[in-house]
Amino acid sequence: MKVTALRRRLARHAATVARPVARMARGQSRLQRTDLALALVLVMALVTVGLLEFAPAQARNDRLAGRPVPAGDLATIQSAALSCPALTGPRLSAQVMAASGFDSGAVGGGNVRGLAGLDDTTWRRWEPWPKAQLSDRRANVVALAHHTCEMVGQLRAAGVSGDPWRTAVAATHAGLQAVLDVKAIPASAQNYVDTVSAYAEWYTRQPQFGGLDPTATASPGLPLAAAAAGAKPLPQQYVADVVRAGNICLPVTPARIAAQLMAASGFDPNMRSANGAQGIAQFLPEIWAQYAAASNSPAASPWNPHSAIPMLGSVMCDLSGQLSALTAGDPYTLALAAFQWGTGAVRAAGGAPQAPALQDNTNRVLAYVDYYAKDTRLGAPPSPTASASPSKSPGPSPSQSPASPPPAAQSPAAPRPNPPAAPTGYNFESGTMGWQRGQNIARVERVTTFENRPRTCYSGSCLQAVGEFIASTTPRSVYIAPAKPIDMSKKSMFKVQFNCFGGVQGATGYRAIVALTGSDGSRVIATLAPPADTWTTLSVNLANWSSVSSVTRIEVTFQAVGTTYPNWTGNFQLDNATWG
Repeated sequence: MKVTALRRRLARHAATVARPVARMARGQSRLQRTDLALALVLVMALVTVGLLEFAPAQARNDRLAGRPVPAGDLATIQSAALSCPALTGPRLSAQVMAASGFDSGAVGGGNVRGLAGLDDTTWRRWEPWPKAQLSDRRANVVALAHHTCEMVGQLRAAGVSGDPWRTAVAATHAGLQAVLDVKAIPASAQNYVDTVSAYAEWYTRQPQFGGLDPTATASPGLPLAAAAAGAKPLPQQYVADVVRAGNICLPVTPARIAAQLMAASGFDPNMRSANGAQGIAQFLPEIWAQYAAASNSPAASPWNPHSAIPMLGSVMCDLSGQLSALTAGDPYTLALAAFQWGTGAVRAAGGAPQAPALQDNTNRVLAYVDYYAKDTRLGAPPSPTASASPSKSPGPSPSQSPASPPPAAQSPAAPRPNPPAAPTGYNFESGTMGWQRGQNIARVERVTTFENRPRTCYSGSCLQAVGEFIASTTPRSVYIAPAKPIDMSKKSMFKVQFNCFGGVQGATGYRAIVALTGSDGSRVIATLAPPADTWTTLSVNLANWSSVSSVTRIEVTFQAVGTTYPNWTGNFQLDNATWG
């Protein structure tokens, strides 16, 4: 109960008691009036004590309790909450709870609707990908997170004091201008902000977010000792694959591969999880598609253990390498988180995101590692003459999905995450074609659509470079180093279609640098100023370059110019890289 309400009640009770006492005092002697006055003071004190004793109990009854975050929304909320430091999983959950009670069909006043309670104008501004639907729960959560973080940034830039998240919540409810007008939370939004804050406190105590509320459902986490005790022996038919996968790079050992498989599926090649993860290694479809395309092994399948296990080794090595520069954790442990949530979430968190589900999986894997490290079958690389993988998959298509694709008949050779493409140009129709992330790039990926305009590739598929969340003027680059030098001597120009994010506050423009390096170390470079959010041809003149017949590296770098705006992803796309 609020203090003002307590004061009003106290005044009413005092008046009720004082009126009859005053009537009694009239006509009494001075001594009698003194006794009555003392009685009045005593009664007032008792009333006050009674109200003060009542107030905490009432406050406890007023504690808001939200609804548990649906299991299908939890990972999205945890990941989206990394959009800015002011946002957390409990806070974002509280905003969704206040907006819709986690009802994707909710409709509110002011034409707000959907899980995030956004109006049409806000939705169109923040829809996270082309053709996203307002009924899409994941899209709603991501849009709300981006909207909130944008409010945090604008209010900070305007010098609004107070808790950045609370003022941002006020801006999402009452409008940005209403907060800017008073440089604080306006009265019209105070009750709403208090409600959302109360929900946030409740979610902070829930085991879903690592809380210890004794009234909440117990966390499904498994103690390390119990996890280790539950490990199963590695089936013999997978030993050769696990040894191969665990000898691709130093951080990823056979024991770690076996432990990861045990934690993921218990060595069940037919397992399909609620989040869509498939097979013995529990590859998400988008992760499998990315690496399978780069491996040039179209027959590989996540349902075939003899495809999936070697692929897991390649993926974990690639992720460990990408995250090796982070100081907040062991690269392999970070790779475990990235395998589930992506490298972007890990980089945004500066380490493994603090989510109980992720920590639980990591604990399981690390507990199992000691068990499998004692398996003498995993102690040495396979013999060069030994068959690395049987020709047939041991199981049928997944039991929960009869329509799932059958396992591939043959096991591919251990795939490399980014093998070089043949030197005939790069159209990215078959994958990333060997292009790698350079400086300040979180990942490269083949896409057909993307978030910024014009939202579609120049033709078919294209390469997207997802930048790290750092200062906007920091250079970001991608490159390819083909296995054999490319002979461009019969060509006069190198060309690549280029598109980039725009909208950086204070930017005077954007800079793209295309550099080709020859086997003799010489370079030819073109620096250009492309417009944002539209496809532009970047060209490099190859005439009179001494190393045009032996090109060993192609690199494209991008950055914003003339601004101090911080923390910008700076994504860009490439398509149809040719020489002609």
